[in-house]
Amino acid sequence: MNPALSIRVLALCFGIFIMTDTPHAQTASNGLSVAAVEEVLNRSLAEKKGMSIYVGGQIINAIFVRRIDANTIEVRNQTFNRIIIRVDRIDAIAVA
Repeated sequence: MNPALSIRVLALCFGIFIMTDTPHAQTASNGLSVAAVEEVLNRSLAEKKGMSIYVGGQIINAIFVRRIDANTIEVRNQTFNRIIIRVDRIDAIAVA
């Protein structure tokens, strides 16, 4: 089974909202909708809501802090004060 599909199926089973690309939305090289990712990041920042970021088969639970540049974001969680993630490496992103 496709790992990206497995993540989406698992997320749907737990009722998590995953932002994926739509037919008319601008997409990044990883296939995610740029606008959808921005929406999740801004929601996390504004509401101080946690999110799950799926990167290379790993899950990073964190809160969005800031955008460093067009392809890099900074997040934090209880374990690490600063986590830097390349946006083009994100497989999926979810917010409760």
